[in-house]
Amino acid sequence: MTLRWPFNKIYSVAVLIFIVLLVLLTGLAELGARTDFVRARLPLPVIGSGHANFDLKLSLLQFIVEKGEDIDCVFIGTSMVYRGLDPEIFQKVYKEKTGKDVRCFNFGLRGLNTNLTPWLIELLDTICSPKLIILGKLPDTQRFGKEAEKILKSTPWYCYRKGKFSIKGWLQDKSYLYRYFIRFQIWAQNPELTTVLNAQEEMMTSRGYGRLTRTPGILGNKKKTKKTYSPKHMYQYKSSSLSIFMFEHIVKMRPSKKIVVAEFPFNPSFLARGVQEKKDHRQYIRLVKKITDDNKVFFLPSTSLNLIPDDGWLPYNHLNIKGARVFSRWMGEKIGDAVNEGIIDDPTL
Repeated sequence: MTLRWPFNKIYSVAVLIFIVLLVLLTGLAELGARTDFVRARLPLPVIGSGHANFDLKLSLLQFIVEKGEDIDCVFIGTSMVYRGLDPEIFQKVYKEKTGKDVRCFNFGLRGLNTNLTPWLIELLDTICSPKLIILGKLPDTQRFGKEAEKILKSTPWYCYRKGKFSIKGWLQDKSYLYRYFIRFQIWAQNPELTTVLNAQEEMMTSRGYGRLTRTPGILGNKKKTKKTYSPKHMYQYKSSSLSIFMFEHIVKMRPSKKIVVAEFPFNPSFLARGVQEKKDHRQYIRLVKKITDDNKVFFLPSTSLNLIPDDGWLPYNHLNIKGARVFSRWMGEKIGDAVNEGIIDDPTL
């Protein structure tokens, strides 16, 4: 049976109308997904990298930027940065010191290592172009951060951002509607990850700070938690040559007055383990100071100052809310003083 032209024409027109309506409705849904009305009523959208901490912070930061707000300063580092620096307290103290309003965001990530840090700095430059980076420096985090590195680098979104095009990577990067769909898909298929996302979103402020009131865990696995958060397992003061090379590369990525390296404090009980730990710590500080001095970068050591009260810690080296308040205030004072003295550039300018 041969179809005549009128039927084919009507069929073609119907298909065309359907496509146009589908595109129109998708476009309207995408616009709706970007409104404050929708964002206030739905969980944060995610790219589905499997790194819950990263996914949530990416959306939070992009929401702020899309509202037209500049981000002057970003904190980056491991979960110790994420849990230990409250941008709102830092901003308040900075204004007390300088008389200026600074807008900051905490992009500290669980498991961030030295291999991923340069890429993260480049990503932040494309999203918000911060005038100041505060890098939370820890001992050789290259070893324990391999899992987070593997998770992020395997995503279509990461590959797309690195120049390898794919439809899925493009949608993850450009479409909030698709990100909401991924969040719904996770809710429907992965209750364990949903629990992690919900818990982290609940404790995370709009500026990326993670208020910690209990011992951190990983997906509820007690065995993993114990292993991952053992100080002996996490931190080795004798940095590898690769870690040293990557750190030198990181401090050279920006003008010297636009990056600050800050040592995040260690629980005194860790250094009290023995003479060797104290010796290794002193050597580590000397190494970091030499690299920062050689590159004219401002360095803030903190462990030896005993800033954190005994009840400001959670095992092993994460700060709880009280500890984070103390450290955030100290950091705001130090950065404010450094700006006033011309040691670093004013990020608000």
